[in-house]
Amino acid sequence: AGPDQRPMWKFMDNIQTRLLANALHVPAGHIGAGHVRAAKSLLSNFSVIGRVEDLGDASRRARLFDLLGWEHDTIYSSQNRLGNVLNKDLFNFSQEEAAWLRHVNRHDLELYNWLPSVIPLSRRPQRR
Repeated sequence: AGPDQRPMWKFMDNIQTRLLANALHVPAGHIGAGHVRAAKSLLSNFSVIGRVEDLGDASRRARLFDLLGWEHDTIYSSQNRLGNVLNKDLFNFSQEEAAWLRHVNRHDLELYNWLPSVIPLSRRPQRR
């Protein structure tokens, strides 16, 4: 992959698995089940795991903030709304392109689906 580990294609080829499995050097299309296992193993050592999308749900956000020991109003603007909201898609993919990207990113999807939203240490998934 060369000295530059940030080519943009990596963001469309299992970027979460790449980052968590320390696999930025892996060539396009070569992320596999072993990388997913490595990412799960790393996540299994975290005390709390939350997803950005959980911040949009009041009960999940409160649970996450409680687990982290954060004040509940930490990320709110004066209108009592999340302060950083994206109201449009950055890319417009055809159905075929979206299907292809889901296939390419199947390892990230597996990792995502493995995790419930906002999990504390006592309820984290078991290593597989």
